Amino acid sequence: MWIMRALMGVLAAIALQVTAASAQEQHVHVNGEHLTPEQIDYLQQSLGYAIPDGYYWIDFENGTWGYQDHAESEGSIYLDGSGAAAASGSEGSTGS
Repeated sequence: MWIMRALMGVLAAIALQVTAASAQEQHVHVNGEHLTPEQIDYLQQSLGYAIPDGYYWIDFENGTWGYQDHAESEGSIYLDGSGAAAASGSEGSTGS
């Protein structure tokens, strides 16, 4: 039984290292600030999906977000009480 616990511990450690390594390789900028790997990891876990590299803006008053140099909102960052991301979709034109 102790072998299974040890193996599970090793697998968990490897999973954490892979997650940390992928976050370290990312380049995510929000409102002109480069996010740390810890901030990226927190956001990805809170939202439930990976955040692509890129430059974004967030309006913290109303929770809307979008791509830098594009005024259109792409959705909302508001989270519900459980920490799950609120449903969001494009609220504006995509410009196409």
